[in-house]
Amino acid sequence: MLARTHAAIGFLTALFLFPFFRIKWFLFFPAVVFGSILPDIDHEGSKVNQLLPLTKYFSKLFKHRGFFHSIFPVLFFVFLELSFKLDGIGIALALGYLSHLLSDGLTPTGVNLLHPAAKLRIEGFIPTGGIVEAAVFVFVIVADIVKLFLLVL
Repeated sequence: MLARTHAAIGFLTALFLFPFFRIKWFLFFPAVVFGSILPDIDHEGSKVNQLLPLTKYFSKLFKHRGFFHSIFPVLFFVFLELSFKLDGIGIALALGYLSHLLSDGLTPTGVNLLHPAAKLRIEGFIPTGGIVEAAVFVFVIVADIVKLFLLVL
């Protein structure tokens, strides 16, 4: 999926999960959204690599949808949170990261959640950048707006 779709899904994830965590909103929401685009650090032209140019070297060392598209970075963020008490930022990053993995699991290329240790592949039917993804993006943006409106009331 494209970065904009991941970010929209990440924001929706944050909207739904925020009430369950005691994390300051101004830390939680940006961390979840950033976490939702972070797995594409292994893709040279990704939005995260445009935002943080030093990260572009990851795409030279790692195959796209390899290690960074597995569950292990999620576990690493949880470990960091539990070890260093990061005010919930590690959990928020993990939640956004997980939203990315699950949404990439809806594409035909899919993801191997246990790469490189084993195979636990999820794949779907939504081509990246196609009309179906565009429809998903619009739907998620509308859901973001409705959920945000309901939270403010």
